[in-house]
Amino acid sequence: VVATNIVGNGFSFYGGGTSVVMNACYAVTCTQAGFDFNQLNYSTLIGCAAEACGIGYYLHNNCNNVALIGCGAEDQFNRSANYLGVDFQIEGGVGNSIISGYSRNNAEAGVKLLGGGKPVIISYRQIGTAKYSIVTDANVSGAIIQGESVSSPTNYVSGTVKNFADDTKVIHNTGTETSAGDKTFTGKNTFSKPINGSLSTQEA
Repeated sequence: VVATNIVGNGFSFYGGGTSVVMNACYAVTCTQAGFDFNQLNYSTLIGCAAEACGIGYYLHNNCNNVALIGCGAEDQFNRSANYLGVDFQIEGGVGNSIISGYSRNNAEAGVKLLGGGKPVIISYRQIGTAKYSIVTDANVSGAIIQGESVSSPTNYVSGTVKNFADDTKVIHNTGTETSAGDKTFTGKNTFSKPINGSLSTQEA
């Protein structure tokens, strides 16, 4: 399904709908949002695309558990004060996610997270010269962002985002591992088994 040259939103769902599944839908040249979701719940977009709109995908007014999977957005631009050229904009809600999303943005931002909620962004890619790749406001709490590849700077308000460490690059509580480089331990250290090799200590 294609929505093109629309004054307003390309695709619009509002008023508490559920169980919407959209596959390979395309919104192009819409003066507001390509995909506008207002109070939508437990729904999924798969392989959809938004191009040359004010906002590509707009989740607002308490959308919950909406997943955007493998969706792309290209060349959104500033169309008005509320539609500044953003590819993915999520305002509030719970359980909303962008998984393997793609963004080519030379305007405002690839992703904007506003107004609360704990959105999840996994394996997001952004290219272009947008002002920001991902931006949050102070109301967002505990957003999970992992595996992103971006060309524009991020702009996170402190404390709004949880970044997870690469599991292959951290020391674990169990298992045999090698840790290179000098290490400094403070406080009392207790070893449950004999130390293999030499150990030097220095009293404070």
